[in-house]
Amino acid sequence: MRYKKGRELCLTNESLMRYVLEKVMIRTRSRATLKNCVEALVAVMKKVRKTPDQLVEMARRDRESVERMLVGVLKSFMRNREHSESIVQTWRSYLKKFFVVNGIDIKLNIEFPCIYYRYESECPTPAQVVEMIDLATNPRDKAIISMLATSGLRIGTLLRLKYKHLKRDLEAGRIPVAIHVPAEITKGQYMSYITFINLEATTYLKLWLKEWERLVGRKIRDDDYIFISLKYPRPDKPITPLDWTPRVFNRIRERMGIKRHEGRVKRFVITPHGLRKFFRTQMARGGANEMAIEYMMGHRTGAYMRVEALGEEWLRDQYLR
Repeated sequence: MRYKKGRELCLTNESLMRYVLEKVMIRTRSRATLKNCVEALVAVMKKVRKTPDQLVEMARRDRESVERMLVGVLKSFMRNREHSESIVQTWRSYLKKFFVVNGIDIKLNIEFPCIYYRYESECPTPAQVVEMIDLATNPRDKAIISMLATSGLRIGTLLRLKYKHLKRDLEAGRIPVAIHVPAEITKGQYMSYITFINLEATTYLKLWLKEWERLVGRKIRDDDYIFISLKYPRPDKPITPLDWTPRVFNRIRERMGIKRHEGRVKRFVITPHGLRKFFRTQMARGGANEMAIEYMMGHRTGAYMRVEALGEEWLRDQYLR
């Protein structure tokens, strides 16, 4: 019904027609966006009891009063629970663009409550990490968990590793196995670095690579991704954190009885990021140099060039402590 009303407004209001043509039809060309924009504007116009053209004319004469009025309307949507904070934020963007297209710069400053809550992951204990590995039902998932815990890699970086990134030490049988992480698969894509995995993680990795070759039907090659789907194995397509965490890690955490945070978003208190914390904790307890720990975790610090100059063997020695 709102969309039908919006089409009528477009035909009778030059300002709204200008907005639709400029913002939606020319820039996005999305019918869904058009529908959302028009519905938002219709809802606001209904509240203020003005047509789009009338509102534009009012803003040209007294921008501040119109801004106060619209801010009050948007706040009332949230206060009366007519719409969520995220929807009101989106509608505010639509309104601001509507006025910009019509030659008016309007701010609509509103302080929104936090919509997306951040929860710090707890650091698992060594016993919990062992239990996670034991509960994993296949070599791939055992390798992922053990490598996260012993390398400090981010889950997204780990899952984008290719065989060439650790081939040298793995095939040479050297422990710990060095992982040469290129900048393009890191979170910030700003630097390459080196980290390692221990004997246990290497053992699980080798078991997984045997299974990898059985699934794919050939030997793994340098540019093949290490962690691929079990159901639809493709060497050129890695699994993603969104594939692995809900389907695998959530099940493991539930079986372990790991609690969830209290609040609006009930996330587990231990996340894949918690395994990075575990790595840091174990390295620090072993007496590894702080610069080395930061470097192996892929943190950009002022000591980066110094660690690079000290070399891989110095880093390996720090890892083995």
